[in-house]
Amino acid sequence: MNLFTEIQLQRASDLLDSLNEDLKPKERYEPIGVFTENGFEVYICGNSDKDILFNVLDFDGNFPDGFSANWRTFQHVKDELQLN
Repeated sequence: MNLFTEIQLQRASDLLDSLNEDLKPKERYEPIGVFTENGFEVYICGNSDKDILFNVLDFDGNFPDGFSANWRTFQHVKDELQLN
């Protein structure tokens, strides 16, 4: 078991709980997956309307410097990670 992975997953879960806080059960986002890009973990969630949102954490489960602290579209994440 990688302790840092557990910290990241807990942090991502906490962020997802915050996102869902005032939403109706039908509107809630569920975790979909995670991938690594440029040394950061990119977390993916979606809802029943097929809205997909992303969040980025570093190895320690923190927001990387200069990155947004909220769930956002892939285009925003792409811009932050400077992907073409």
